Amino acid sequence: MKFNNYLSLDSIQDFIEFFNFKKEPLFIEEDINNSKKILYLTDINNRKYLDLLVLSYIAANVPNGKMLDIGTYYGNSAARMAINSPNSTVFTVNIHPKDKTKTKAKAVTEILSEDKIGSFYKKYNLNNIKQIFADTLTWEIPDEINDLQLVYIDGCHDTRYVINDSLKIYDRVVKNGYILWHDFSPKYRKNFYWIDKVMSGIEKLNFIKNKYIFNLNNSWIGIFKKD
Repeated sequence: MKFNNYLSLDSIQDFIEFFNFKKEPLFIEEDINNSKKILYLTDINNRKYLDLLVLSYIAANVPNGKMLDIGTYYGNSAARMAINSPNSTVFTVNIHPKDKTKTKAKAVTEILSEDKIGSFYKKYNLNNIKQIFADTLTWEIPDEINDLQLVYIDGCHDTRYVINDSLKIYDRVVKNGYILWHDFSPKYRKNFYWIDKVMSGIEKLNFIKNKYIFNLNNSWIGIFKKD
């Protein structure tokens, strides 16, 4: 299936107006400061800060309920979701380091030690986050993870994982709920192999056929609204 229904939003204001967001998000100052640092080539054009804005605005403007964060890492994304929807439960999933020799995942940023996984959100005592350890390729999603308002997929970037994670959660997402994929950028697809892997996985999903995926220019998040 050839898919090219990617629509770019030029500015954060265009993004806010397009999705008719009314509520301003909350931010953790440390998170903002870190997102503005340029340490690597992948940080150019305020990429990390724009990613923070996209996730935070969406989390602040969806109804209260449940959210899922695939790929906890240090826990910044889970924290952004949790502070902007304090009456929601945020489930966050990460492979346990003891399973790193068993996993088939290849395109992963880094498998952290257990004490570092989620260390960012733990510093802020966010009590609406539930940590789960699992390899999503073999993960059987618990029944309680349902009626999801927002899913943020940023685990393994292998194409097979992107397909697996997306298909597993699709039926758990409510109507008008959001599925976000990180490491998504039509603009930089040719520059970074893992972006191409993620987008190749997305393009194999039947549920996006005849739909649109949106992207704020220079951010690395693909935005899909289920209707």
